Amino acid sequence: MRRILLVLAASLIGAPALAQTNPGDAALRAGADFAQYRAQAEQQAASAAQHQAETALTLRKLQQERVSPPGVNPDADAALAQDQRVVQDAGQRADAARLRQQETAAKIREIDAWLNTPQR
Repeated sequence: MRRILLVLAASLIGAPALAQTNPGDAALRAGADFAQYRAQAEQQAASAAQHQAETALTLRKLQQERVSPPGVNPDADAALAQDQRVVQDAGQRADAARLRQQETAAKIREIDAWLNTPQR
């Protein structure tokens, strides 16, 4: 699976890079594109993990409400608290991934501006 994703990323990266006439510029553009695709993939994975954690927490809450109310079963309460921490951690990771993706996009805009500067 990983090889398939790498081949797909390489084929996607090649298109904008081929528009550059200078080999050094093409390499810089390809690296920037790869960084962008990687940041987007990390952000999507973190968002998916956050969604999965939120779903697990919701299911645990529903199950606990059906079996026993909060405060009756300490083990169930502890599991619920653990799930809540997992959701918080996943949310923080997703936020960090979104921030990295935004920072990467800003850097790529800088690279594009530099590549498109006629007097360099």
